Amino acid sequence: MAVTNNATLIEDHETAPSYTSIGSGQGAASDSDFFFLGSAASSRRSDNVTKAGFWFSDGTTHDVSAAGTHVKFYMNFTTNSLLTDFWLRLGNSSTVYEEHAVTAAFYPTGSGGWIPVWVEVDAGTDTGSPTFTAIDFFAVLCSMGDISSNLKNMVTDQCHYSTRPVMLWDGSSGDLDDFITTEDTNGLGVLTKQNGTFTCYANLEIGSATLTTFDASGQTIAFPDATWLPSASTWMGIDVTLSNASSDIDFSSATILSGNPSGATARKPDFLVSGTTGSLDLTGATLNGMRLVDLNSAVTATNIVIRNSGIVDAAESGTTGCDMSGGSILTSSVAADEGALFWDVNEDPDTKTDGMTFSQGTNAHHAIRFGTSVPADITLRNCEFTGFSGTDDVNGSTFRFDDTSGTITLNLVGCTVGGAAASSGNIGIDDAAGVTVNLVIDPVTTQFTVQDNAGTALQNARVLAETADNGGGSGFPFEDSVSITQTGGTATVTHTGHGLATNDYVVIRGAQADGYNKAAQITVSDANTYTYSVDSGLASPATGSPVASYAPIVGLTDVSGQISSSKTWPASQGLKGWARLKNTSSPFYRDANITVADASGGTDATLVLQPDE
Repeated sequence: MAVTNNATLIEDHETAPSYTSIGSGQGAASDSDFFFLGSAASSRRSDNVTKAGFWFSDGTTHDVSAAGTHVKFYMNFTTNSLLTDFWLRLGNSSTVYEEHAVTAAFYPTGSGGWIPVWVEVDAGTDTGSPTFTAIDFFAVLCSMGDISSNLKNMVTDQCHYSTRPVMLWDGSSGDLDDFITTEDTNGLGVLTKQNGTFTCYANLEIGSATLTTFDASGQTIAFPDATWLPSASTWMGIDVTLSNASSDIDFSSATILSGNPSGATARKPDFLVSGTTGSLDLTGATLNGMRLVDLNSAVTATNIVIRNSGIVDAAESGTTGCDMSGGSILTSSVAADEGALFWDVNEDPDTKTDGMTFSQGTNAHHAIRFGTSVPADITLRNCEFTGFSGTDDVNGSTFRFDDTSGTITLNLVGCTVGGAAASSGNIGIDDAAGVTVNLVIDPVTTQFTVQDNAGTALQNARVLAETADNGGGSGFPFEDSVSITQTGGTATVTHTGHGLATNDYVVIRGAQADGYNKAAQITVSDANTYTYSVDSGLASPATGSPVASYAPIVGLTDVSGQISSSKTWPASQGLKGWARLKNTSSPFYRDANITVADASGGTDATLVLQPDE
């Protein structure tokens, strides 16, 4: 296969077009001594001029009105050290046109030479009302100092227009030099190569529904800062399409960077992946100064480094997420209250985000923004967060959650904040109204397996495990004195500094009426209050001496005879409780007692129910 060229030629200057001068000085003419491609170009002498140049037209109209259309001019200023500004125009005549101020800063005044300049149609400054369905006049202009010679020093050649992508590779055994081969033949002004480094002035697409193999491993691709393009320009970048199951595209250890990675107003390229049936390897790659980075489950991006970039979207709708383990997203340029990494897929990122590093950029943004399609249980392991706020519900909190209902548990295992261990005091969570996010740091698993004396797993055995002591005064609640009221079947418990989360269980004892006493799943209202369901007829407030203890395990065993929970557990706090199976017919079993002296390292115990018949 070869490169597909989607650009349309406007003028190759091999046959001299008609010229109309702009400003003072010599008029333009065909130039066979100095050209980019072919054997001729169009040029004029610019000496001590301000915004002077020429129109060229071959009398053929071009429809450049399609959304996203850009027009390219190849330019050369041979007295480049004296260049102070330049402009490009396209219009219906020399009096009705749009103008683009490119500025001399874009031109390499140190080295000079031919450069392509792409301008976005209908994004310039209009004189009159140009009709972009029938453009046939094009102009180049500059401001130039005293050149002290008669040299024709402003030259143009090879004018094209295109939408994205300008060039596409979809075939076997491709690499970036295949695009260069097409450039050498057509002068499209998309990709150049010098000293082993590629410079991309527009965009490339790699892959389609056709089987595609492509190797850009270890290559460097730079994008210039095209400041005259609109601030939200999507013109520059690389599109990777993985719509064939056998497609295999390799960008491992590649470097892709913008001309002004950390510039607040820089025009940055996109790196966009679509399709999920092929594969893309971004292992060890560096992306610096991207506008957007879209990845998905077909991408392996382990140990990737992304700096000074916009949102990194880790998943495509309806798929699983990208493996970014060991990667870094540093000094992100996303807006305040945005997330550097966007995870909006119903998959726990556990393993795929292991060992990642995040640092905050200039704006008060979040490290990770979780969308509305996330699981109820999320685990992040060995991640490092630097610069984010440990305060909840502010711009710049470490995490943001978009979901508006239910309960989400966020487990942080071995994570650090600025080199210190993660804690509830240095991890901030910004969550939407209606959702409850429970932060669990370095959780341990409490698990019980219930079986009979022959070793057979017992399903539907009921297990209750609650705190057996107060953990030296720093553990979960153990027989804490509480007060309880009831309204409409909702019991409200005042429990000072309870430290519990929504969906946790407590065991209430000692209350009158007895209907308050139960193992209850709670909904947390604030640091000192929670609620649970009771019968609506109970006298209120509860009398007696009600106390509350935390219960990590309340429920029935599964088909394997197991029941478990995960929680950050304080040192030296024990557990007590029981397991029982009340059958209505033989076999019958005696209860088994639970006694755990210290549950802080995790518990994995087997409870044997002896026969009772």
